[in-house]
Amino acid sequence: MPKRRKVYDLSLPWSRNMPTYAMSLSFYNPPMIGSYSEFGKSILEKNMDRTVGAHFYDSVLSFYSHTGTHFDSPIHCNLDSWSIDQVPLDRLWGEGVVVSIPKGELEEIGPEDLDNAEPEIQRGDIVVVNTGWHENYVGPIDNWDKAVYYARMNPGVTREGAEWIIDKGIRTFMVDYIGVDHPKYTERGDNTWPVHRGLLSANIPMVQILAGQIDEVTGKRCTICAPPVNWVGGDAFPVRVLAMVEEEA
Repeated sequence: MPKRRKVYDLSLPWSRNMPTYAMSLSFYNPPMIGSYSEFGKSILEKNMDRTVGAHFYDSVLSFYSHTGTHFDSPIHCNLDSWSIDQVPLDRLWGEGVVVSIPKGELEEIGPEDLDNAEPEIQRGDIVVVNTGWHENYVGPIDNWDKAVYYARMNPGVTREGAEWIIDKGIRTFMVDYIGVDHPKYTERGDNTWPVHRGLLSANIPMVQILAGQIDEVTGKRCTICAPPVNWVGGDAFPVRVLAMVEEEA
C-alpha cells in the first residue's frame, strides 16, 4: 500500500508568553520584542516626494539563548566541545524515535525506563522522551502560579539515566519539560548537573521544552529535524523541532 509522509511540529509557540527556566527561581526573563513598520509612505518617499516605496514589517529581538524549545550545544557545559556551528549535521537531522515515559511531579527517569521504552531505543538514535509534562505548560501571562509550577516541579533524568544515554551512543536527546536534569541536581538541589554535564561532555546535544504535536508521534520511529541557526560560538538557540512519519496513504 502506498505511503505518505506527514510532518509534525513538536515545538512550543515562541512569544513573550513562555515559561522560561528562570521561573524555577520565581522570576521571569521573557524575550524582548521590538517591532516597527511603515505601511504608509516611507521616509524616502516623504523626503523625496516619490510614489514608489517599500512596505515592511520588521522586528528587533533580544532574548536568553535557552528560551522556549531550544537546542543546547556541548559548549554549554564544556568549553572544549562543539559550539552550535560545529555540531555535525547528523545530530540535527536523522532517524529517531519518540518514546512515552510517563512521569509526574518530580519523578525520575532512569535506566529501566529507557530500557523498557517502546519502540526500542536503538544505538545512534535521536531520542525524544514524552513524559506528559508538556500538558502542564501554561504561559506566565495567562497564569503565573501554574507557569512557575511547570518550571519547578518537572520530572527529570537521573545520573544513572545519563550514563545509559551515553553508553547507548544516542546522537541527540530531547525532552518535553524545561530542563533535562532532575531538579534534585539543579540549583534547587545539589547543583551538580550530572545530566547536562555528562551528555554535553560526551558531545550529545540536547533539546528541551518540547510540546506541540508530540503526542501524535509518540510510539513511532520517524525522521527528526531540529537545526538551530548556524551561530558561530553559540551555546544554545531556539529551534523548531519537526518529526516526519511515513503513514498509510
